[in-house]
Formats: sequence, C-alpha cells, structure tokens
Amino acid sequence: MNGVFIWLLIVNLPIKLLFAFPEQGKWDFTFDKYTSEKTVVKSLFKESQIYIQIICESQDNAKVKINWSVRESACWQDYPRYGQSSDYDGFSEDFDNSTIYIVRERDNIEYNCAGIIHLVSKHPVFKITKDGFYILYIQILEVHNKDFKAKVHIEMKGKDGYLSAANWPLLPFYGAMCLVYVLLGLTWLIVSFLQWRDLLRIQFWIGGVIFLGMLEMATFYAEYSSFNATGESMKSAVLLAEFVSCGKRTLARMLVIIVSLGFGIVKPRLGPMLHRVVGVGILYFVLAVAESYMRVVRPKNDPTNQFVIATVPLAVLDSAICWWIFISLAQTTRTLRLRRYAFSPLLDNPEDDDDDEEEQFVNDAYGS
Repeated sequence: MNGVFIWLLIVNLPIKLLFAFPEQGKWDFTFDKYTSEKTVVKSLFKESQIYIQIICESQDNAKVKINWSVRESACWQDYPRYGQSSDYDGFSEDFDNSTIYIVRERDNIEYNCAGIIHLVSKHPVFKITKDGFYILYIQILEVHNKDFKAKVHIEMKGKDGYLSAANWPLLPFYGAMCLVYVLLGLTWLIVSFLQWRDLLRIQFWIGGVIFLGMLEMATFYAEYSSFNATGESMKSAVLLAEFVSCGKRTLARMLVIIVSLGFGIVKPRLGPMLHRVVGVGILYFVLAVAESYMRVVRPKNDPTNQFVIATVPLAVLDSAICWWIFISLAQTTRTLRLRRYAFSPLLDNPEDDDDDEEEQFVNDAYGS
C-alpha cells in the first residue's frame, strides 16, 4: 500500500503555473481618425529589439502626425494593468506615471500618408538596454482631420526568440519536466515488469497518469518552442495541454481515493462506493476544465469575477477530496491494524475488551 500511495503522490504533484498564453511577440493594429492610439506591454531582456512597420493609405494626400514612446516601468504593479495589451487603447486617466521612465520618445513628427512610413532610418526602432518591463505607446493623428487608414505591425524580439523575459524560464522547465515524466514512466515499467505477478489493475492506471503527464508537458514545450521561433501562439495547443492536465489530475485523485479506501488491500471490490468515486471524478473534471479555460483565455487584468466563480468551487471540491482521502486512510490503517496486517501492541493485550470488540466487528464486516 505504501509504495502505490507514494507513486500516486509523485505523479499527482500540483505543478500548476498561473500563466495564460505567452506574452505576444507580434501585434497588428489598424488606425484611422476614430482609432488613434494603442499601447503594447511586454517584459524584455537586455538587447531585445523593437520593430515598427507602418503602411498608410489615404485618398486626399493626407498627412499624419506620429507620436511614439518606449517607457520602462520600475514597479511591477504598473506593468500588468493592460494585460494582453492589444485589447486596450492608450493610457487610462488614473495611470500613475511616477514609476514610469521614458527611455525613448518621438513626438509630433509629420509624414505623408502614402505607402510605407519609416520612423527611423533603419530597423529596429529601439534596442532595449537592460532587463525590465516595457510599455510601447504609439499614436497616429491626421493633421487636417481627413480620412486615412494606417496598418501598424509591431514586433518585440529578444536574442533567443520571441518569448518574453517572464515566459522564457517556462521553455526549459517544460522540457525538463517532459524528460522527468519519461524517466518516471521507464522506471514504472521496469518496476512493473519485475513485479508482474503481483500487479493490480490500479497499477496500470498509474501508468496512464504518468503518460498523461508526459503528454501534457510535451504539448506545453512544443507550444512555447513554436512561439519562441514564430512569435505566434497556437491557442488550440495550449487548451489541449490544459485539458490533458485536467484529465491527469482527475484520474490521479480518483486513484488516490481508491487506494485510501483500501481497494485491493482490505476490500476486494468497492461496491456502491465506486459510483461515488466516479461521480466525484466527473465533477472534478468539469470544474477543472472550466477553471483552466477561464484562466487561459481571459485577459490578465479582467475585472470580472468569472475566474473567481470558476476557481472557488474547484478549490472547495479539492479540499473535500483531501478530507475524504485522509479519513479513508485513517479507517483503512485502523482496519489493517485490527486484522493483524500491521503490528500493533494494543492487540497483544488480551485484557483490552474494547479492542477485542472492535476487532470482532471488523472481522464480521470483512470476513475472517
């Protein structure tokens, strides 16, 4: 029992990173006289480069005035206010500039709105001088209020790729964890082969949990590796990895519950208790999928409480499962002790009537 339980705890380690999609590396915006400004945020390493390409079109030979600046935030709390910044326009009125330092700024420079506009003589428009959180602000205004359309393409790329400074550590982490699960799977196969005569059905399911963990980490690694090379995220891959993670966590919790109930140790079958375990597993999977979906797709600074609504029921259910596991473990351990499957000095005392009665009750319940 101890060996199975330890393996289940290993494969069920709560490795959970509260990151959504990787911070974007490329942005595309459309400006006109109604949409005049955008803000982009990203954590960058030293020597990262910022590229801005503007293609402007107009029918009346319009002239546009372009303002842009790169600002460094000295306070982390100022950085995530805009979350995935493509959803937000400009700086809010209550934005605190006291911790924002302008590292590059170009104001009120006029350009003819005809084709490609070069902000600087050569790319990139700016190279980051130190690690930090950076905010790129760009504004395009038509001088004489004429109609125009400007397509703006922005890229922020480090020496090693498009991953931000905040997301870069996850790439080697997921690669290392994938390798750990591979080694864990090989070890489990070797141990199972050596003990094949004594294998229980539950031990095959433990192998399934290890496989799901390996698939989860491999999918995350592939997504982050692809994003680092292209700057574009595959949302379907991230969601697939999250749903596989939900399945892994669900199966692992069900197996821990089954082991703690004494299946294969003091009980040859679970009987009606199996339906409860399956019901809890289905409920946990549904809540975990809802929580993962909300955590991945919502903006980082989403002011709504939808994420909380999805998180609280899952946390409550997780707590209830832990309580059920510890209660069941205590009962199973007590049953083993009373049936002399484990050493207990109390059973060696023939004058202890209470223990004799309890032992008789267990024997009647499970058979001598």
